[in-house]
Amino acid sequence: MHFAFFYDGAAERTAEYPTLEEAVRSIELGQVDRTLWSIQYMDREGGIQVYRFPTNRDDSNEK
Repeated sequence: MHFAFFYDGAAERTAEYPTLEEAVRSIELGQVDRTLWSIQYMDREGGIQVYRFPTNRDDSNEK
């Protein structure tokens, strides 16, 4: 899947990852403060989606 990474609303880079989880992990591993990052991608139906990191550090998307 193709992902576009944005920092504070500005495009930073694009990359290919097998899953959204891998794309998210690429930011989590390299950044202390992830709250300004977002990831834009196209879902399987062709719609554009945006993943935003939680603004509260206690929030978690892990299940």
